[in-house]
Amino acid sequence: MNSPLTDYLTAIAADIPPTLIDSESLANIQQLVKELPAELTSLFGFECRLGKNQDTVDFLLCTRHCQVGSQILTGTHPKTKLPERFFTNPVWQKVRNFSSLWTQPNSLLSQKVDNVCLEFDIDKENPDIPVPSFFIGVKNLRQEISQPDNYYQWVEQSLLDLMLDRQLPTDVKSKVWECFTKVPNEGRIFHIGLMLARTTNSVRLCLSGLSGTEILEYLYSIGWEDISGNFSQELLNIFDLVDRLALDIDVSTTVNSKIGVECYFDSFTLTGENPKLNKFLEYLVKNNLCTPAKSDALLQWRGYNTRNTQEFWPQHLLTAAELLQGNFISTIIRDINHIKLVYSPNSLLQAKGYILVEHYWSPKKQQKPAAVTG
Repeated sequence: MNSPLTDYLTAIAADIPPTLIDSESLANIQQLVKELPAELTSLFGFECRLGKNQDTVDFLLCTRHCQVGSQILTGTHPKTKLPERFFTNPVWQKVRNFSSLWTQPNSLLSQKVDNVCLEFDIDKENPDIPVPSFFIGVKNLRQEISQPDNYYQWVEQSLLDLMLDRQLPTDVKSKVWECFTKVPNEGRIFHIGLMLARTTNSVRLCLSGLSGTEILEYLYSIGWEDISGNFSQELLNIFDLVDRLALDIDVSTTVNSKIGVECYFDSFTLTGENPKLNKFLEYLVKNNLCTPAKSDALLQWRGYNTRNTQEFWPQHLLTAAELLQGNFISTIIRDINHIKLVYSPNSLLQAKGYILVEHYWSPKKQQKPAAVTG
């Protein structure tokens, strides 16, 4: 029997903050992931709303090209399988078809795509078949932008046409292409997302490497407008409080007015303080974007667990530890990946925390996990 992904949640149960993930949300997530094999991923996380009376929590997981999870998605792993009924759903069929091309040796997708992420909207009533939205992490798309043939060969044909049954309108493709070509030299597109679990034909583009000023200039160049000027002011307010920014846009025939700014903080240790993160959270609390309790819970989340400190540990990791003959320590880290500010001209600014769980093997001589960057 497959070791379920819920084993990870059991191992870190004492560290899951109820202020960020309440009992009802956790139960819904457990219901979702109980049929997902633990070997599908070594990196997953939660999207937590930080404002008052905002308790919705979504779940996401990531698998890399070189990991067992990619074989599980294709259905070619000899022992570990996803439930067959999942693939009666067209979204899961598309995920499998993409993964099959992605894992082919020397294929274009294997050269361009580093990882695949599945994001699940968690509802109070989980469906019989959970349907994910689909994201790819690209290796270095900036190098492709000046070469239209390369772009059309794999982003359009191998991603958009494959995953959307060639149903994406031509004018949407043209707008996506415009957004690609206008990325500044300093920037890169690191994720491309298709919100397959939602009724939309937009394409999510995530860009990194841009300053606050460059983000504004880029948005204006692709036709986005900040009529009120509130977004520009917000960028000025936070720029010195973060280490890095990333931009999330949804593209259809136009660029959606609702955008996201991902805020990253460079971490040196999991157990030490991060002054910038602390100041940023203070800013969010002061501006009613995050409750004090959720701010405290985010800071307390950061840390790690090892097999020696826990009564329960995922079975597939115990099996792997035996094969490694005790030379490595099985370690689960808990960290903040980023905090996202969601801006919409006609709505209040919203903050979301993305907290991650990642397993890795550390050499036994190493007493503590290596530094983790956000």
